[in-house]
Parts: sequence; structure tokens; C-alpha cells
Amino acid sequence: MPDDLLSTLQDTAAAHVWFADLEIGADAATRFVSTLAPDERERAARFVFEQHRRYYVAGRGLLRRLLARYLHTEPGEIRFRYGSHGKPELDYGAASSHLRFNVSHSGPRAVFALAWEREIGADIERVRSDLDLHALAKTCFSRREQADIFFRHASEQAGRFFDYWTAKEACIKAEGLGLSLPLEQFSIIEPALNRPARVMPESGFEIGNWTVRLLPCEPGYRAAVALHGTDWVVKLFPEPVVED
Repeated sequence: MPDDLLSTLQDTAAAHVWFADLEIGADAATRFVSTLAPDERERAARFVFEQHRRYYVAGRGLLRRLLARYLHTEPGEIRFRYGSHGKPELDYGAASSHLRFNVSHSGPRAVFALAWEREIGADIERVRSDLDLHALAKTCFSRREQADIFFRHASEQAGRFFDYWTAKEACIKAEGLGLSLPLEQFSIIEPALNRPARVMPESGFEIGNWTVRLLPCEPGYRAAVALHGTDWVVKLFPEPVVED
């Protein structure tokens, strides 16, 4: 691991991507809670199910620990502000004004993505077989995307569906507009692991200059990251450690 993650991020056109397991022990959870802001603790207390509360605490605690590595501070010193659609941003000193990040989790698996002076979005999803993929695709995907999914063998369709789903979610999270950005009004052009995929508007719709890359992750999951521009690469890191 580099000694200075922030310098590494500043010196390269890259998205730094970290995967994490949110299944943590009681001791780690206690440490993480101690670093949370009052509003985060209040939100954690509102979860009905203990598992969901634990995942939230783990996600926020790991995010704080990771950002603290980049900013050379303590996790409890990290402060956030939120955009009009709820996208979190750093509110911590001069360096933080250029450090962008995004987080996504699906059950116990999470992905953290960071970039320097470029908006970034990330998404991870568990591949599910209990959904009506055709109905969802008709409301969320362009015709171009639907064709790529459903002209494939039945055994490949669910995985390809979530390739597109994560890619599109990464884009709308990078835009910071949430679901107010209509998913069917733009297409991801053949998302893949080994090359960037262009984002193309449909029928005159306007969207930023994003490119998307699928991320290698464990079987049963799909993940993607979106970043502004085209001249960037993905740098994968090992999972953030929980121990001090």
C-alpha cells in the first residue's frame, strides 16, 4: 500500500477503488460508532433491524477510516455536507475540496471509490434471480441496452442486466441527481471490465461527459465506477483493514 494515498491519487488520472466486508465484530463496531457524527449515530439508532444498523455503522466507520488515510487525520475529525439530492461531500479543510468519493453497498459487500478533482460514482449489487428483468428493463433501460441483455442466452441475462444496472447507477450517482435523472434516457455502450464504456444520451437528452468501467468482484455480485472524462484508469486496493 502506498505511504501517501493522497499524493498517489493527485499524481494519476485514476479512480481508487476499495471493496469491503461490512460483517464486523462487536469490538470494531464499538470503535466505529465512537468516530461517527451525532447525525450518523441518530440514523444508526433508527434502523429497525440490527443487521442493517451494523452494516450502516460499518460502512460509515470504514468510510471515515479510509478518508482519514488520504487526509492524514483522525476518522472522527472527518466532516460531511450533502448536496441537494443527498450526495455526500467532504467538508474538511482545503485538501478535501478536491477529493471526491462515493460509496455503495449491497448486503454485506461495499465499494468505496475516490478521485481527485473529478466527480465520481460507484455502485455494487448482488445478482438476483427473483426479479422480473424484462419489466424492469423496459422502465429503466434504453432499447439498445435491452437488446444487449435479452438477445443473450437465458443463463447470461441476469448477470448482464446487473452490469448495466450498476453502470447506470454509478453514472447517476456521479451526476449527484439521484433518480431524478431518468435511467432510460441514456445508454451505456457495451460496459466491460477491460475497457471504458461511453455514456450516450438518447433522443437529445443531456448528460455529463462520463465514462464507466465495470469492476472485478466476487461471484454473485456486479459493480461499476463512473468518472468524468475518458483519460482515467481504475486502481484497485485491498479491503480496508478494521484493526487498529
